[in-house]
Amino acid sequence: MSYSSFSVHLDISHEATPQQVHDFAALFNCDARMIMEVGPAGGNPVYEFSGSFTDLEKLEAEYNTINGL
Repeated sequence: MSYSSFSVHLDISHEATPQQVHDFAALFNCDARMIMEVGPAGGNPVYEFSGSFTDLEKLEAEYNTINGL
């Protein structure tokens, strides 16, 4: 990738498959990787999303609009 990479950690519903999470990230030109299988938010996994600052802003805005994934 030819940009400075930024990252954000978000808890994701345990009902979302890893493929769904990766597909969601790809919609915003971002990458996703699980960093905690059982996180502090009710046991939901925590993913690290990485990409450009602008792409992460768009991803977070959509995440907040749909109240999480």
